[in-house]
Amino acid sequence: EHRKSFFADIEINSEVMRVFNLHLPLTYPHQRMGDLIRTMSHYDPKQKTIVCGDFNILDTFYISLLNWLLGGHIMDWIWYRRERISMEKYFRMLHLQNPLRRQVTHPVSQSQLDHILVLEQAKVISASVIHDCHGSDHCPLRVEAEL
Repeated sequence: EHRKSFFADIEINSEVMRVFNLHLPLTYPHQRMGDLIRTMSHYDPKQKTIVCGDFNILDTFYISLLNWLLGGHIMDWIWYRRERISMEKYFRMLHLQNPLRRQVTHPVSQSQLDHILVLEQAKVISASVIHDCHGSDHCPLRVEAEL
C-alpha cells in the first residue's frame, strides 16, 4: 500500500510480533506524519510490536534548514522543534516508547532521524547508537528489550 514503509508478522515461540520498517520522506512534516499515520493504521497495541526506520524528523537547525532549501515551508525551519514534539506525542498516543530519544543517530544533521520504537510496557534493557558508521551517513542502532 505504501512504497516506503512495510510491516512483517514474525512468529517467535508461537507468538506473532509485528515489525514495521519505515523510510519517511525528507519533504514536508505533514507528509511524514501522514505517511506514518497511514502505515500505523495496521498497528494493534495488543500485539507485540517494533517500529523502526528513518523518520527524517525535523528537530535540529541543520536538518530543518536542508528541508527548507529543498522546498519546505519557512515556518518549519523557524519552529523546527515542533515536528519532534508532534511525533513524540503521536508515539505516546500509540503507547510506544522511543528508547533512543535525544540520541544523535545521524552525525551530519546532529539529530535523531533513525528510530527503534517499542511498546511502552516493554522493559528496555539497553539502547545505543553505534557511532562507528561505515558506508552510510546514518549510524546503526541497537535496542534490547523484553516485550
